[in-house]
Amino acid sequence: MDKKPVKRQKSRKSTHRTKKSKSKVLEIIVIIAIVIVGIKIISFPVGCINAMFEHKLKIERKANSADLSAMVKEINLGLPVMVDDLTRIDSVSLLPSNTLKYSVTIIDYAKDELNIKTFKELKTKSLTAHFKEEPAKGYVKFIKNNNISLVYQYNDKNGEELFTVDIPAAQTGK
Repeated sequence: MDKKPVKRQKSRKSTHRTKKSKSKVLEIIVIIAIVIVGIKIISFPVGCINAMFEHKLKIERKANSADLSAMVKEINLGLPVMVDDLTRIDSVSLLPSNTLKYSVTIIDYAKDELNIKTFKELKTKSLTAHFKEEPAKGYVKFIKNNNISLVYQYNDKNGEELFTVDIPAAQTGK
């Protein structure tokens, strides 16, 4: 008689470890993708807004609240917009004390699928560095000249807030 090969079942521990390692690999991939994407998130609004406003705003003068409101209204006409495969800028709003708030969604991931602490640290460093190092022209010059603070609120695919990055006017440099 022919013997059929015996299939061995994986133990529950082995299956659990496999799921856990897959989860860890996914987390690492997401973090790497977010770092790469972060550069695009920073540069996209600047390029987009530069194009929209260089002809409308007198970059050299101080803006009043009406200028800021008009700028926010104009930006929102072009939103939501995908920055890349993972990131969407949903809206921009004007908060008190010359603060612009960007609402950003990471579209493919839920809160429990991300290492929020690491992601926030990376975003805070990259966003702050961008405004310190970016040449003062167009939108960046406007932000710097008008002592505008920035807030980036990141949400997951379900609209649940992940974290907020605050960049005070003093950190955008002048």
